[in-house]
Amino acid sequence: MGFNLTQITNDVLKVRIVGEDSDANYIDRHTEYGVREVVGQSSPTLERVRRFNGQLSTGSETGLIAAVGTDASVVFNSFDSVHIFGGRKKVVVEAVDGSQNKVENTFVEVPKYYIKEEWTLDGETTYHYWWMCATKLDGYRLPLPFLKTDGAERDYAYMGAYEAYLDGDSKLRSISGVFPKSNYSRANFRTAASKLDTNDSSSKYQITDLAEYVDLVQIPMMIEFATKNMQTIMYGAFSMAYSESHVATVDGVANAGANTAIVANATAAAFLVGQTIGVGSTIGGNQIASDRVITAINADTPEAGSSTITYDGAAVQALTGHFIYSLAWETGKLDIAKSSSAIFGAQQKRPIMWRGLENPYGNIWKNIDGVKIVDNQAYICADPSAYNDTASSNGVYAYPYVKLSYLNLTANGYFSELGYDSRFPFAKFPVSNSGSVGDATFYCD
Repeated sequence: MGFNLTQITNDVLKVRIVGEDSDANYIDRHTEYGVREVVGQSSPTLERVRRFNGQLSTGSETGLIAAVGTDASVVFNSFDSVHIFGGRKKVVVEAVDGSQNKVENTFVEVPKYYIKEEWTLDGETTYHYWWMCATKLDGYRLPLPFLKTDGAERDYAYMGAYEAYLDGDSKLRSISGVFPKSNYSRANFRTAASKLDTNDSSSKYQITDLAEYVDLVQIPMMIEFATKNMQTIMYGAFSMAYSESHVATVDGVANAGANTAIVANATAAAFLVGQTIGVGSTIGGNQIASDRVITAINADTPEAGSSTITYDGAAVQALTGHFIYSLAWETGKLDIAKSSSAIFGAQQKRPIMWRGLENPYGNIWKNIDGVKIVDNQAYICADPSAYNDTASSNGVYAYPYVKLSYLNLTANGYFSELGYDSRFPFAKFPVSNSGSVGDATFYCD
């Protein structure tokens, strides 16, 4: 679960002295960075575009490239020199709760920018553009996380750098070296975030909402890497081992000692050294152990066809029939990163980091606030202080939740088109499902 800080003032962290713009800064602040697609194209690959003073460059003409590092490797990424991308950085923010206890969290500071989405006709070709710019040029909108309650604009928004951890006082934290909280209701997450200060709806702290996730994560990632299929760039912790067939085949403690699970070789091959697991008498139950990190996997041990999985923590016994399954990776695995975006080790089943934000997708299921759906009809709330989980009445959610102008897709499938409501341009849900599985077409996975 991610969370953020919505009302921080710039002087909480540092004093900034802003002088006259240099020519380079002026150009950067007035350049539009974007991508485009031909309307109806099935390929998820987008074309880079850049525009300054109305002059459009496309593809390689933009001179822009993006790359991702592995662990501590260093790669060149053009967007690191673009303020609205490269200006994102980790900062430590101190909170003071209702009991005057001071608590530190690590956030990603996001410099303000504006977004524009447009459709244009060029000859017989209709293009769909997504743009970002540091200056509010014609037709641009301000993402809601940069908007204060009094209508003024914030220079920065703050997003939790790590997936949220629930500390001993039931406060939601963004810190390294802990296991993220999961299997928790959206309402409980909302309450836990607010406990960092006021413990009510006036809190500066909230969980990730739809406006933040779309405008501060999805659209910038799509523009930076020019694709609607980010998993081809950074796969993330997906396809983690979690199956009813993953059981201990003999008593581990009797054959290999405590904190071992003896499983079939095929089962062991689905796990990774360093990942987190649980052991339970039911799958996902954690009755035997939870949040244990695998320290070794030894194939054909203690005999051919069987593998011994060894994990850390206090001694427990994994007995015949106990389930072994994946849990969330510990936070901070990519604190070692020296590139703006990075993968932890090899692709798949491992954490990723994009501009200081760890696991923007994957690892655990994440609650998103500010939206409710009933009978395929989405309702949006634009006021974080009014977020709630009150049920609908006769299929209608009460104000301040507002019904979108379109109906969500009613059939399952890989979606190919997203709906659009000009009042809530960040609220995009599938309206067509002619896509395909894998990396082939449209929005893919």
